[in-house]
Amino acid sequence: MSIQLLSGGRTSQRVDTLAVSSDNLFSEEITMAGVPTPGLDLIKTFEGLSLQAYPDPKTGNLPITIGWGSTRNKNGQPFKLGDRISREEADELLMTQVANTYLPPQRRIPGWSNLNANQQGAILSFAYNLGANFYGASGFETLSRVLRNQEWQNIEAALILYRNPGTNVEEGLLRRRLSEANVFLAGTPGVALSAAGQRYLAGGRTSVPGSRLSREAQA
Repeated sequence: MSIQLLSGGRTSQRVDTLAVSSDNLFSEEITMAGVPTPGLDLIKTFEGLSLQAYPDPKTGNLPITIGWGSTRNKNGQPFKLGDRISREEADELLMTQVANTYLPPQRRIPGWSNLNANQQGAILSFAYNLGANFYGASGFETLSRVLRNQEWQNIEAALILYRNPGTNVEEGLLRRRLSEANVFLAGTPGVALSAAGQRYLAGGRTSVPGSRLSREAQA
């Protein structure tokens, strides 16, 4: 499966088409602000760009979202339906919020500075989707343990727990979790995405790969 990654404005000036497989690495680059670009690529791919505010797909209401999945403006105020934004503003807002809000808490993860851009980027995408302060929080015990102990052989199984099973967003979240795992493992020697995970991303899915449901997964 190929994903079109659209980048522009102040963030970057390129358009890439990347296949989601361990043979295709996202750019191993970290910006001057310390933001891993593989994380930005994942965020843009799965959040998509909307220049007009829209309701949350799961709730049908709050939080109201705009740009690259942003729910608050540069002043910290929530967006409301009817708000609009330019592409340049969306790019700037994403970079600012990632650098100031979502990235700093990840530095609490043991060994963060030793992780490469792919590994950091995958975690950043997860944090952008499920909360900047997920590490060590209630409901995230499994992933927190895997990160703390650097159990990279379990990163895929841990990530796919967090997909809101039984909801209308489960399939999209599962694809995002597998893509995050794939990017993380692309930068991890000796470990690769499972064959089931690769088939799922390639469109030949039959069931949830490596499914190990826990109480956390039902949240």
